[in-house]
Amino acid sequence: MTTASQLFLEFIKEFFIEILASGVIFIIITIIYFARDRIRKWYFLRKIKPIYKRMMSNYEKILPGYIELKPRLKAILKEKDLPKECPFGYIFVPSGREELIYRILLTYIPISSSLKRIRLLFDEPLRKCLFDYLSYRLSLELGMEDIAVKFRDAAMRDHPEDYKVIERLYEDGKLTGILLNEAIVRLKKARGKISISDVEEFSTLARKLAEIDVKLIRIGPESDQYYIERILKEKQGVVLLARGKNIEKAIKVATQLCERDFEFFSQDELGFSNPEIGSWIFLYPKERTVPLMRIWLKRTK
Repeated sequence: MTTASQLFLEFIKEFFIEILASGVIFIIITIIYFARDRIRKWYFLRKIKPIYKRMMSNYEKILPGYIELKPRLKAILKEKDLPKECPFGYIFVPSGREELIYRILLTYIPISSSLKRIRLLFDEPLRKCLFDYLSYRLSLELGMEDIAVKFRDAAMRDHPEDYKVIERLYEDGKLTGILLNEAIVRLKKARGKISISDVEEFSTLARKLAEIDVKLIRIGPESDQYYIERILKEKQGVVLLARGKNIEKAIKVATQLCERDFEFFSQDELGFSNPEIGSWIFLYPKERTVPLMRIWLKRTK
């Protein structure tokens, strides 16, 4: 072995730990350099995850039974690369732009997590107002009134009457208690093949429902008398919504109310039969169908 080789081996033996550590450090630095964008995205998504979870939790209270999935967050490094629209199930957020996160999540959580098929039946003005209103409600739930008014003002500027329709439907309980289930039933019958006529008919129904001065009352496990006393305090008409074994109770409640300042809406007034008899279709967590009855009652005094 030559003198040079001996010197090299002695050098390696003497500084082996230092050489090994330097090699490891070099590899780590190289990995970090080439993966820096991925690391930035991961860190940013980890940072905003608690905000996202809180928003989703509140949204599930606003639209119970109609949340189809929790969208995946995808970080984008350059704001100019953000897509104009998010595909269903995804929300794109600009990495490092925390001031934009709340507005983006409030805008896209409703659109990307719920009503994927149901929205097909709403015409464009109603559909836009529906999601603007859901974003508005979510903003209020989170105490973000400054952002909430922006959703409301934009909708009132573009489609004021249809925004009022959605607002009335939601506040009276008719959006989740009548309209969205009716949409599911129609989608099932049409097997997802929705025509322009279907959209026009359904959107007309939505606007008509908003005009009828009634509040939705869900008939559940409480006593007949509980519902009668509650309804008598209302200053408007009511729609009794009963499913499954509660249908018989709803009939008893309606009968007693008709003896005390209430009467049935006529078919001419509603445009459909009263009581309504049909099916309530649950989509989540798994699809199932139960009998349904809705009884429309108006005040006589």
